[in-house]
Amino acid sequence: MQVRQLNLFTEPGIFFRQLKENPTIILPIVFILLYTFISIPNGDFYQNVMENYFNVDIPDGESTQLINMVILVITNLIYWVIRTGVYSLFIRLAGGSKVKAKVIFSMTGYFILPSLFAMLLTTLVLLPTGQMIPLGLEAFLPLEERLFTLHGMILASITPFAVAYIAMASAAIKNVSNLSLKKSLVITIIFWILSTSWQISYNYLLLQRLTK
Repeated sequence: MQVRQLNLFTEPGIFFRQLKENPTIILPIVFILLYTFISIPNGDFYQNVMENYFNVDIPDGESTQLINMVILVITNLIYWVIRTGVYSLFIRLAGGSKVKAKVIFSMTGYFILPSLFAMLLTTLVLLPTGQMIPLGLEAFLPLEERLFTLHGMILASITPFAVAYIAMASAAIKNVSNLSLKKSLVITIIFWILSTSWQISYNYLLLQRLTK
């Protein structure tokens, strides 16, 4: 089992071919829980900066934090289901082989890994330094502009971890659906653009609502 999981990083093609034969959702669920726990310091930092920058008071406390964690877990689970459905549709439209829903569900569960590593890196720097490091093209912008402007959010989405996501997902689709690498890459990029646009739009509109 440990050798199989190591293949995800050393030989992702082999890993996802093995996953097709023996799909599992245990590790993806663990990844979602880890992502939620690791994101707590980042959420607190974001809230503090937003309160100071916009001079607003956002409810805080252990109960609020717990509710936010539960919401984040549920949101990631729902997003996982949606991601599975969209990738299944794209694979079918691209002429890929018929793949069982549980295989695609298991496959897409691993796609949270680049986001998990990005959050881990941010948190490991934030805890000892109190600073949130930029991971993408937003690096040249001031902190508030990175966090609270539409162009800052767009630039922040273009990171090495986004490239890693596209590489991982493309390899997974190719080996699970027997599509060509080119088609797999196109499918992944289209999904990444759609999902990133949705997340940025939602976060920006929520920010506007909270700071009115």
